[in-house]
Amino acid sequence: MAKWIVIYAVVLLVGLAGGIGIGYLMAQSRIKEANATTDQLQAQDELKAANAMIGQLQTDQSQAQDELKAANATIEQLQADQLQVQDELKAANAENVKLKGDLSRSRNDAMRLNTELTQAKKELEQTQQAPLKQALNQQPQPAPQTPTATAVSKTAVPLPAGVREYTIKDGDSFWKIAAVELGSVARYKEIEALNPDVAVLKNLPTGTKIKIPEK
Repeated sequence: MAKWIVIYAVVLLVGLAGGIGIGYLMAQSRIKEANATTDQLQAQDELKAANAMIGQLQTDQSQAQDELKAANATIEQLQADQLQVQDELKAANAENVKLKGDLSRSRNDAMRLNTELTQAKKELEQTQQAPLKQALNQQPQPAPQTPTATAVSKTAVPLPAGVREYTIKDGDSFWKIAAVELGSVARYKEIEALNPDVAVLKNLPTGTKIKIPEK
């Protein structure tokens, strides 16, 4: 009887040990499955986060490309504007050089014209004075008069060469006479030199005969 009790106890212990081992193995399998599931879920979360990050990076890359295109377009526009400004600057420099040349030529022409004008004035003065000097040089000296017991003979003095007689009209002046009769206002001085006694008068007396140069 005791023997059977021992055998029964041994069998019971062996069964208990087998059940514990099987339970342990099953628990290990479930733990592994749980760990695998946890790892899978974690991997899925990490994959989602990675995909989200990739999407954000792609969005940022697209935005950066758009900004780069806009920057390149701005650079191209600035380069075009720079070329245009350079062309305008070249044109302005060329125009400036041309204007300087024109100004230099204008100054030279002004100096030349001033010289010619001065020379022409001198020639005009010489031309105006020549007939007067000639007339004064050619004017004959009056012959001495021989007084008599009763009277002194009077003879008319002839006009010198290059001089003629003119009768003053109402409203005349030496300037007007020079312009009308001699063709130049500047020759009024010749008339004054030939008629010093009349030149001192404020108004020319109408009907007075004066001497004026020939044209």
